[in-house]
Formats: sequence, structure tokens, C-alpha cells
Amino acid sequence: MDHNVDRDRAELASNSTQIDDLTARILAIAEQYVDGDREDVSMQLFEIERTLRSANRRLRGVLKSI
Repeated sequence: MDHNVDRDRAELASNSTQIDDLTARILAIAEQYVDGDREDVSMQLFEIERTLRSANRRLRGVLKSI
């Protein structure tokens, strides 16, 4: 199988940027629910934000390794 490493790096870098953007948007929504009637929503969104940050760290590690 022929791999184009430069193309793969570009795609993964783009994906990482998209995850950063998504994480920021989710964090902004989560912060709106803090100290409100639906704090359960903020807790779940903060957990999703942490999971996305962790996944993005792993993705960046893969990106550095190829």
C-alpha cells in the first residue's frame, strides 16, 4: 500500500485543528450551564471536553511519529 506521508500529516494536522475548535465550542457551552439549574449538563460537557483534549494529545503524538 502506498502512503503519502505529507498528505497524511496535513490531514491529521487539519483534524487536530478541528478538534481544538470543537473543544473550545463545547467548553463555551459548558460554562454557560455552570451554577444553573442544569449543572448536570455542564458536568457532562466538561467530561467531553477533557476526553477531546486527551484524544487530541494522542493524535498530535501520532502526527509527530510519522
